[in-house]
Amino acid sequence: MQSSCTDCTDEAVDCLGRCINILSQAELDEITENVHRALIHPKGNELFANYLSQFPDSLECLNIYNICSEYLAQEPNQPIRGNVLEESQSLESLITKVKTVRETALTVTATDLQLMKQFNEALKIQTREALLDVLQNAKEYYQNCLRKMHERFRDYILQNRNQRALLDIHANETVPYR
Repeated sequence: MQSSCTDCTDEAVDCLGRCINILSQAELDEITENVHRALIHPKGNELFANYLSQFPDSLECLNIYNICSEYLAQEPNQPIRGNVLEESQSLESLITKVKTVRETALTVTATDLQLMKQFNEALKIQTREALLDVLQNAKEYYQNCLRKMHERFRDYILQNRNQRALLDIHANETVPYR
């Protein structure tokens, strides 16, 4: 049975090294390619969160990114038509989601004034399109905030992978008899 990064209780960095070891080379290549690939890859997102546990502000950015992604995925692609009650409930649910993200964003130092203005405007006009747009914009904003941290994360993974390769080489070397 493979363990998950969430199974770790030790120091985050030690745990991260063990988690990297359970990923295939293809998975490591994918999650180190760019921040977007790491965020959409289930194990990559989990591993990145583990790495970011050392950096609370960046971890909050990831949290908001993940919340926006979840909320956007929950929304039907097309607005509900015909049933006024269902349309109204769907819009109210979306408004609540946007308010939740806005309240969380207020606590994050990386959040800029322009994004907060977008939240306030979307909540003022309360159209489905405006609410979905602000969630998408917030998702993209926090992904951009995580770019530099992803570079550090990538460097850490590559360093760990190189150390693992050296250990494998040394383990496979045979010592001749003298």
